[in-house]
Amino acid sequence: MNHAKSYLPIDREYIPTGTIESVEHTPFNFLDQRRVKKYLKQTHMQLSIAGGIDHTFVFSELRSFHEPIACVYSFDTIAKVNADCPNKNQKGHP
Repeated sequence: MNHAKSYLPIDREYIPTGTIESVEHTPFNFLDQRRVKKYLKQTHMQLSIAGGIDHTFVFSELRSFHEPIACVYSFDTIAKVNADCPNKNQKGHP
């Protein structure tokens, strides 16, 4: 699960295209807890280009460093990701 409402699409050289896309109705939507494997099987041009999910997620809300921005669960492990730097390129951020 992560709190990103957008992601950066990439070109065939894995360089961000310069656009910010919504995760809504895409395999990049992890706003709710879900199994990644199911979404990797979807047909989506960005999955094909990257060979999976290897994209930058854009977080629209400033959060405390002590609050995880993403959590990844496996059968015996929980990985929490924290960030202390807001995305300064997104509108509304400093």
